[in-house]
Amino acid sequence: MLSVIFSTRNGARTLPSMLDALERVRVPDGGWTIIAADNGSTDGSREIIEARRGRLPIHYVFEVRAGKSRAVNRALPLAKGDFVVFTDDDVIPEEDWLIKLVAAAAEKPGYTGFGGKIIPHWQVEPPEWLTRLVPIGPVFAITNPNLDAREVGPDALWGPNFALRAKVFKDGATFDETLGPDGSPTYRMGSETSLLRQLSKQGHRFWFCPDAVVQHIVRPNQLDPEWILQRAFRLGRSLYHPEREARFGNAPMLFGVPRWRVGKYLRNALRYAVARVRADFDGAFAARWELRLFEGYFFEKRQCAPPRPPSPTNALDAADRSLDRRA
Repeated sequence: MLSVIFSTRNGARTLPSMLDALERVRVPDGGWTIIAADNGSTDGSREIIEARRGRLPIHYVFEVRAGKSRAVNRALPLAKGDFVVFTDDDVIPEEDWLIKLVAAAAEKPGYTGFGGKIIPHWQVEPPEWLTRLVPIGPVFAITNPNLDAREVGPDALWGPNFALRAKVFKDGATFDETLGPDGSPTYRMGSETSLLRQLSKQGHRFWFCPDAVVQHIVRPNQLDPEWILQRAFRLGRSLYHPEREARFGNAPMLFGVPRWRVGKYLRNALRYAVARVRADFDGAFAARWELRLFEGYFFEKRQCAPPRPPSPTNALDAADRSLDRRA
């Protein structure tokens, strides 16, 4: 028995294709259940999901608080069986997807987590510049096509296609609700990675299954340069905390961040300016990608800065106000 969990927030554009594919998925011998966690949809997603009740073993839960991680945590107590598979509302799984994941779990009892291959499903043909200039892996959650079956680190298992043994959740594991999509255009990525890193520190191991495949739908609006650059900002935010935990590799610091990052930001700012003058699209876009990445990184650093101590004047004012209230 296994459970498949996915969250959705106004996913009506992709849910029909995703649910059609789930109807074609071959079910492992132990059976399965699907838990759809609706994160405040207003576009008819609930009706689309509940219309499949007679054809899929699907359960619907609603989480009004914005945040994918909150929605998934809301679904976790409903999971059944020994294996929990996570995916998204914009994927098209192959028919043997679950069979391959379950087979890997049976063959590798010493491993806790299993990741599968994610390939792009372009709704429209991507422009030539995109496949040449954009790192499609982190931008569209597409796994490395050359990654073979082997033990991997926690960063190699990605949200649209990974699974964990249910015991980790029975032991209290949950997703960090400050991470992941929450309706904000600048949210910090990495909710799945954060959990997997915690499990790795506890000694859990992970295996990659290239034969367990899902296609990740890439919509036309996601090919827009501004959408892609916003993704760079989010990715930059997620890079700050692992470096901070590692004490920035003991690198020389400037303004509270590694000095090399400041230098690279300034070099890319100059590179962008020169490319604009020369009408060099490739150079300008590549530089803007790096700039947005660093801007997200610096933004997250400011978010984590400790509050400034009050000045003597402000401290006296606060004391006076406190005495006034007591009087």
